[in-house]
Amino acid sequence: MIMNPKDTIVFDHDLNAQIEAAMSQTGSDGALLRRAGGDIHRVNLMEKILCSLLAKIVNFVPGAGIWLNTQRPEWNDANNALVGNGTSVVTLCYLRRSLQFWISTLETVSAKEFSMSEELVTLLEKAFLVFTSNRRKLSGGFSDRDRYDFALNLGRAGSEYRQTIYENSFSGRRAKVRTVLLSEFMKLIMEYADRSIDENRRDDGLFHSYNLISFRDERIAVRRLYLMLEGQVAVLSSGYPDPVMSLQILDAIRSSTLYRPDQQSYMLYPFRRLPRFNEKNNIPGDSVKSSRLLQKMTERKDTSIVTADTEGGIHFNGSFRNAGMLSKALDAVDPEVYGVLAVEEKELIISIYESVFDHQSFTGRSGTFYGYEGLGSIYWHMVSKLLLAIRETYETAERETGDTTATNSTRRTIDTHVRQDQGALSQRVKEGLGIHNHRHSTAPFPSMPFTHQPRRCRGKATRTYRSGLSGRLPRHGLVNLA
Repeated sequence: MIMNPKDTIVFDHDLNAQIEAAMSQTGSDGALLRRAGGDIHRVNLMEKILCSLLAKIVNFVPGAGIWLNTQRPEWNDANNALVGNGTSVVTLCYLRRSLQFWISTLETVSAKEFSMSEELVTLLEKAFLVFTSNRRKLSGGFSDRDRYDFALNLGRAGSEYRQTIYENSFSGRRAKVRTVLLSEFMKLIMEYADRSIDENRRDDGLFHSYNLISFRDERIAVRRLYLMLEGQVAVLSSGYPDPVMSLQILDAIRSSTLYRPDQQSYMLYPFRRLPRFNEKNNIPGDSVKSSRLLQKMTERKDTSIVTADTEGGIHFNGSFRNAGMLSKALDAVDPEVYGVLAVEEKELIISIYESVFDHQSFTGRSGTFYGYEGLGSIYWHMVSKLLLAIRETYETAERETGDTTATNSTRRTIDTHVRQDQGALSQRVKEGLGIHNHRHSTAPFPSMPFTHQPRRCRGKATRTYRSGLSGRLPRHGLVNLA
């Protein structure tokens, strides 16, 4: 996974054939997981919950979020392309929310312990050890080397668990886990989550949503991506901010480039200009000068790696889709002509290639064009989640304001004002929804549900489409075609 984060899943064709054969004999039960002895593996609810939590926890990278390394997209498929190189603060926030729920739930259960699969308990113990042994680093933060060691040890624990199940399935042996131990483990993870969320706070008071990580020299470097609405919604929903901070976040969103005044609502990303065709694939002159191989190929008019245009600009071979193709082309360079230059400069040339294209930052269709689901689009389901998050923070402030055990009258006064301001912000978000909006700035039928609204879809463009309306309604709503 470290060598190639984009290639992390192997499909087991033999096992798939066995499952299909079993299903043909016993129906859907043939697809159920079975123990080494052949019996169906059955577990209780607490084990299912813990297994789901650990699946995310073992992919935690301090200060960065949850590593997206399984070629499965986040719930927001607009960011599919980040899988492999990306980490999600969004997932970390919702993991925190889940942990907070289960910590409070465990405090109410009467059971002193739970019986779980021995293999999962082993994973729990290994993960607990990694988090406990690194706890002292929370105050000062993790260096790139610390981050690598932490993620490596935690990831190995997850890998060993998975490999055990893949090779031998579950043994059927059970182990006891004390309820208080589960609670302590979850509280410890909460400490790490809070520290990482705090590290992802921007100078403008908003939060990073996704980060990029790179592995080099046994270090994990973290690079921040641009502002996104879903990160703010996730933080608000996580339970991390108190009511006062929540109001500050909401005010900052309203004042940010995420806000679209014409729709009284919020875009997924801030609108930005994409580079034009002739601004792409231009290798800086200093980069060409740093490579003897590129200079020699240019002189010989060898276009296997780079090409020169009529104005002297140097560009990578247009057939390369990624660094892997470039690597293969470098391996094929004729040593009789270029000696060992291709070997010596391979890493340099690949780094130049990545600096030119920055494939690691590619988020997918939502960041690469302007139309439906593109730049400047409003994702209305995210706006609805923002509205829900505001309501939750409002209720939190309301509970704190009405807490009769609270003795600090100043704090109660602050919470009262926070609650009033959050109520006003909630109303503002509602005003941007279709049912409250003017017909010239929203869909032909203002109350109809739709998922995305392109930046160009407003006013005259919408009315023009209405005049030509015919046939059945598009699946995603009229607004998408305006």
